[in-house]
Amino acid sequence: MLVFTFSTDSTTFETLLVLTAPSTDSKTFETLLVLTAPSTDSTTFETLLVLTAPSTDSTTFETLLVLTAPSTDMASSMATCTSVCAVCDLQHQTSPSTHWCMECDEGLCSDCREYHNVLEANRNHKTIPISDYQLLPTVVIDISQNCADHNETYQLYCIKHDNPICNRCIEDHGKCGEILSLEEAVKDIKTSESFVDLEQSIDDLIDNIIQIREEKESNIEGIKDQKKKKSAEICDVKTKVIQHVEKLGQVFIEKT
Repeated sequence: MLVFTFSTDSTTFETLLVLTAPSTDSKTFETLLVLTAPSTDSTTFETLLVLTAPSTDSTTFETLLVLTAPSTDMASSMATCTSVCAVCDLQHQTSPSTHWCMECDEGLCSDCREYHNVLEANRNHKTIPISDYQLLPTVVIDISQNCADHNETYQLYCIKHDNPICNRCIEDHGKCGEILSLEEAVKDIKTSESFVDLEQSIDDLIDNIIQIREEKESNIEGIKDQKKKKSAEICDVKTKVIQHVEKLGQVFIEKT
């Protein structure tokens, strides 16, 4: 048995959906998933949805997924950044970008892309058409390629801290134990148990939301049908009343 509840009484985040199921003793309910959205606007990034679930000890909640989007002002700024070639911009020239380098995290015009790809340091960089980049979800675009501390590209992954790191970060993570290359860290991510469970949870959640939407649409159609029937009944009663009044008027005229 699954129970869905809705609430909008939070001053910061609105709880859109709470997914619960009976506990082992069937006397109480355990919270499986909580879907929330902010009730206030952000000045930079707007949090659209937050998906959480109880931790192992069931005393706290772990954030499984955060869906964000840039606010209006930031979206406009991002559009400008992606539409202009970054290399030309450094030379105070304005050239439209035709491609985006995922490693450099900047736009390139057709000429700069050609030089960019022949440089030895950039030969393995992946570039995609700017139109494809602009279609990527915000949650993907927001993933930084560079270390915030050293401004170098992430190359490694620290298992202990569960974070990507650059080569210079190794000094701070020397005692952390296992350090993997990013290629090794993400190699089997899509087949991992946690990823599969999360994917299944999201699929189930989407199915439930679709079902709720379909039921709501069905209810709306039912209300529309009832409205038509009631309107027809009112018209029928109105016609009968008019006919009755006209009949009474005719009788009155005949008597006078």
